[in-house]
Amino acid sequence: MYRAYRQLAKQFTSIVLPKKETEDDEEIDGDCEFDDSTRSVVKKVWVEVAKQCHDRENSLSSGDGSSVDKEMLDWNTIRVFVSSTFTDFFNEREVLVKKVFPELREWCNDRGLKLLECDLRWGIPKDTSTADTILVCLDEIDRCRVINKGQPFFINLVGERYGWMPSVNETPDEAKEKYSWIEDTSITFMEIMLGAFRDNNPNAAFFMREGTLLNDIPESFQSRFKDNELLARLHLQTMKKKIVKRFPDQVLATAASSNKFPVLQVENRLSFQN
Repeated sequence: MYRAYRQLAKQFTSIVLPKKETEDDEEIDGDCEFDDSTRSVVKKVWVEVAKQCHDRENSLSSGDGSSVDKEMLDWNTIRVFVSSTFTDFFNEREVLVKKVFPELREWCNDRGLKLLECDLRWGIPKDTSTADTILVCLDEIDRCRVINKGQPFFINLVGERYGWMPSVNETPDEAKEKYSWIEDTSITFMEIMLGAFRDNNPNAAFFMREGTLLNDIPESFQSRFKDNELLARLHLQTMKKKIVKRFPDQVLATAASSNKFPVLQVENRLSFQN
C-alpha cells in the first residue's frame, strides 16, 4: 500500500523529503508569543495521549485489549479514511476523489479488491449536531480499523490550520469518557489520534503542505488557509512535530503553487505541480 501512497502523491504534488526533526519536543516549547496557559492546555492533551497509547500497548501485548474479530473482516475490501481541514484542502480532496481514487479503484478491481474512500465532507447531513458529528467521525475510523485488520488505511492532509475545536459542552460524554485527551482539541486532531497514533498505524500517510503557499494568497482569503488563534497555532505546531517524530517514514512534504487569484472562488484556482 505504501507504493499506492507514493503513486497518490505523484498525482497532485511534488514530493520533498521532510526535514529531520532535531528539537526535543517532549516539552511543549513553541515561540515566546505563547503564554503559560496556552502551553498548559496543549501539554495536558499530549500527556493524556501518551498515557492512553501506553495503556493500549500494554493491554494489547498482554492479550487483554480489544482485538479485531476475524468474522467481522471483509478481506476483499480496502477502506481509506481521508482526514484534513476542509477550506484549505478543497482542491486536494477533489483531486483525490476525481482522479486518484478512481485510478486506485480500477487497480483494485483488476485484483479482486474493492476500494471505498471515506470522505466526511458529503457523509454528514447539515443539520447534524456537533456531538453526533464527532461520534460519526470516530465511528467511521473504527469501521476502517475493523475492515482493515486493526490497521486502517488513513490519509491526512495538513497545512497551516489546526481546525475547528468543539467546546466542552459540544463534545459528547461518551467520547470524553473513552478518550481522556479529547477536550480542547480539533476534530481533525481526533481523527489523527484514532487513525494513526492509537495503534502506531503503519498504514497511515501524512501529506504536510509547505507554508510558502500562503505567500501568494490574498489577505482576504488567508483565514481559509491558516489559524490566527494562539491555542490552535500551538496545537498545530506541536502536532506536526509529534507526527514527524512518530512516523518519520510516513510523512511527505508537499508543495503547491497558486495562480493569480480572482476576487472569488480562491479554492478553485489552486494548481498542483506534477
